[in-house]
Amino acid sequence: MASAFQKVKENTGGGDPMVTLMGYFVFQPSVTNNTADDAVTNCTRSGVRSMLRLASAAQLATTFATLSGVSLTTFDPTNPAFDSTQMLTAINNASGNAASEAAVGAVAVTAAAAYCNEGSSYKGTEVCTNLEAAIAGAAGNNTLIGQQFIAALNANSGN
Repeated sequence: MASAFQKVKENTGGGDPMVTLMGYFVFQPSVTNNTADDAVTNCTRSGVRSMLRLASAAQLATTFATLSGVSLTTFDPTNPAFDSTQMLTAINNASGNAASEAAVGAVAVTAAAAYCNEGSSYKGTEVCTNLEAAIAGAAGNNTLIGQQFIAALNANSGN
């Protein structure tokens, strides 16, 4: 986690800081009953908003990584070949597939609820700008939300 937040703080890659953060938060498939979805459920139950934010970032990252078609171990920060920018490839791989875009859209709605509520220190930041813009005008259509969110992440990453 410290590496993830340091990379976001440095933002030396010139890309979207949310993409960088997600590169570090992919849940690995080797742990049974310890999924990103479980983390969101448990953190929601805890009522601790900061934990819900971390869990929703992990859920979003794991959703993109799962849809990428590559081994999730690619996203393991202890792997010497790890590069958080691989998340951008995963994001691009979700584009153009309605089922993938719908899955991303559903998770984006959860992330927006965790990050962008009134009084949140993230309100008005790029994270919330991307999430809220994707949701606005989509009339609850998760596929459209996913399409718009993917487009925003790509645009902010220079693609």
